[in-house]
Amino acid sequence: MSAALGVIARLEAISAVTALVSTRIYQGILPEHARFPAIRVQRISENEFMHMRGTSAIYRTRVQVDSISNAADAIGAAQALDAAVHGDGASTGLVGWRGTVSLGGSPEVTVEITGVLPAGVREEYDPDDLRQYRVMRDVFVWWTA
Repeated sequence: MSAALGVIARLEAISAVTALVSTRIYQGILPEHARFPAIRVQRISENEFMHMRGTSAIYRTRVQVDSISNAADAIGAAQALDAAVHGDGASTGLVGWRGTVSLGGSPEVTVEITGVLPAGVREEYDPDDLRQYRVMRDVFVWWTA
């Protein structure tokens, strides 16, 4: 189980995101010769909370969501994608969202996300080979499996 997979499932359900990237949402590594704009999702850290009787089954995971573009207006395109990822802070995007996502499988595997909270955002440009502009948004995902 992975909070990153839960985040990917949520992003795939946001029409404003898929209108910009279609299915180009990847976990961990961008494929060679990827088309842009695209999103890369990566788990940064994870805490499993415990007490003296064992696990509490609640996890807090820091997940990084990169909105990447190499278009003529790479900055504007990456920022527009990041705005779609963020949403309105409640229900239209990732930040502020809570709910259940399906990871597929048989039997079906679901993840209950009890909250997605902002953790930070930064931007960078690779002027050399890739010429990509990247908005890197970190979120804390509280979840149970």
